[in-house]
Amino acid sequence: MELIKSLHSIRQAIVIDLASSQKKQKKSSDPDYTVIMRGGMQYRGNIGKLFVLDVQRFREKAVKRNKRIIEYLHEYSAPAYAEAFGAYKDTYEILKDTLMGVRTVLPLNLPGDKEMKADPLRPLFEAGNIYMVKAPWNSDFIDECAVFPNGIHDDMVDCVAMLYHIFKKKPRVHSKNIIY
Repeated sequence: MELIKSLHSIRQAIVIDLASSQKKQKKSSDPDYTVIMRGGMQYRGNIGKLFVLDVQRFREKAVKRNKRIIEYLHEYSAPAYAEAFGAYKDTYEILKDTLMGVRTVLPLNLPGDKEMKADPLRPLFEAGNIYMVKAPWNSDFIDECAVFPNGIHDDMVDCVAMLYHIFKKKPRVHSKNIIY
């Protein structure tokens, strides 16, 4: 019951993992998904718990994809982050400009490859500190996480990694710990 009550006070964010280009989608019989994920983290001391509250996972061409993202962002008030590197710079700019005055969409450009970005999630998974609301997307989420990085899809793992990096606790250095 304590966990359910705490969800009401959790700081949330929305992260968007955009599907690869239409060119890649045509080459693959099982193309990437665009994923919109809403979630957050809570800490008790240094122990973090990551919560996945909602996932929208779909395949659409750019215009329909952007429309769905914008509709979602109108529905929830949590801060929004979108990938803003490589081929996704333009989409980020379109979202930012379309929502100007309505919502802020912040750029997210995490360094490293997918495995490096997801590596800090390992202790959270092993400790059972990643939670999700019961929803139709649960089995796809679990399956994707279970085979990462060797699965066909990694879009939801990318989103969980983005949430982690947004909310990770920064180490604190106290003056008594400084060595002169």
